[in-house]
Amino acid sequence: FAVDNGNPDLINSEIGSNYLEVTKRAIFEDEDDTANLAYNGLLDLIEGNRDRFELEYPCHSPEEKRWFLMHASRCKGQDNIVIYHENITEKKLAQLELRSSKEKYRKLAESTDAILWEYDVLADEWTYIAPQVETILGYTPDEWSGLDFWAEHIHPDDRDWAVNYCNECTGKGEAHKFECRFLKKDGSTVWIHDVVNVEMDNGTPSKLRGFMIDITERKRLEELEKKKLLFKEVHHRVKNNLQVIMSLLNMQARKFEDEDVKNSFRESQARVKAMLLAHKKLYESHHLGSIEMSDYISALVKDIIDAYKAQDMKINLDLDIDEIELSMDETVPLSLILNELVTNSLKHAFPNRSEGSISIIFKDCGTNYKLTVSDDGIGMSQEKFDSNNTDSLGLNLVDMLVLQLNGNLQINGSQGTVYTIEFEKEYV
Repeated sequence: FAVDNGNPDLINSEIGSNYLEVTKRAIFEDEDDTANLAYNGLLDLIEGNRDRFELEYPCHSPEEKRWFLMHASRCKGQDNIVIYHENITEKKLAQLELRSSKEKYRKLAESTDAILWEYDVLADEWTYIAPQVETILGYTPDEWSGLDFWAEHIHPDDRDWAVNYCNECTGKGEAHKFECRFLKKDGSTVWIHDVVNVEMDNGTPSKLRGFMIDITERKRLEELEKKKLLFKEVHHRVKNNLQVIMSLLNMQARKFEDEDVKNSFRESQARVKAMLLAHKKLYESHHLGSIEMSDYISALVKDIIDAYKAQDMKINLDLDIDEIELSMDETVPLSLILNELVTNSLKHAFPNRSEGSISIIFKDCGTNYKLTVSDDGIGMSQEKFDSNNTDSLGLNLVDMLVLQLNGNLQINGSQGTVYTIEFEKEYV
């Protein structure tokens, strides 16, 4: 062995060498801690402090890595000590490979967003909980004291069925997975997807291994999608019902010869159509619960003007509308207000004229919204401004709808008619 390892002259290795002195010299020459341990162990044997001594140590050559296990024993009834060295290189390399694999597995496990875990059924203890459990759930791995800890932190509404389901599958040795709500350390709730594999020993569950994933965001999106579909279905049905109402109003209007009665029905149809368009736009919208107003107002006003085209009059329409999204609770009253004001201009602003102009401005003013509807017609007299002093259903309706928006209405009839409505954003 000495010859194979660079000591052909057998220095300190020949028969008769003092092994203790050789070891002692190695301490000073090589500053080797292994030699120090060997020296002290051999002294204990010589002094009778122990009967056996073992020491694992490296003994690498330039060409290869090697490890040995030193065995030293006192001979019974004699002052002699027997020493031999076992080559454990193959075993040591296997251990290092296993340790490397475990380290790679640990790093992989701890680099994911999943909580890998292992539970010893017989000992009722978690033998491994990935450290990211603290980030995801708030508890440290040491706080997972037993299976009861897991069960007690399942949401009360899910606890019974989840525990019973897991116990049933575990008893049969069946792998299983499930989703339940889990209580975080800060008191909030998360959705967890748990995947479990069962290891059996002679027909009895011995270990459980698996991983938990936080699926809270996925659940939120699923719930949002369900609400969105339900929301659209409701508005689709409302839209269909409004279409039926419009048809009924149209059928009823045909039974009357009186033009005033027919006009009343037409005005009612226009109001229903304004609401119908709002529900139609919301059903087509990609934003749950809100409508983009520039396209909506443009389509609404053009429909109102087209309904009065029989008057053979040219209307110049000027629109200046910011990109504003309003809730359905705002869009419906606002659409009815526009219907009444534009209709009022078409009916009364341009007598004996073949052409007129209507302007609609809707602006985002920071803390509030501002709607201005104006025409270049004959204007309105002062006594007509107060809705309490008029028999007009339209103006009374406008006044009520402005109050519904928690807004205020101003009217100027000196040069044409200008309606200005402002309402705060806090209403949204």
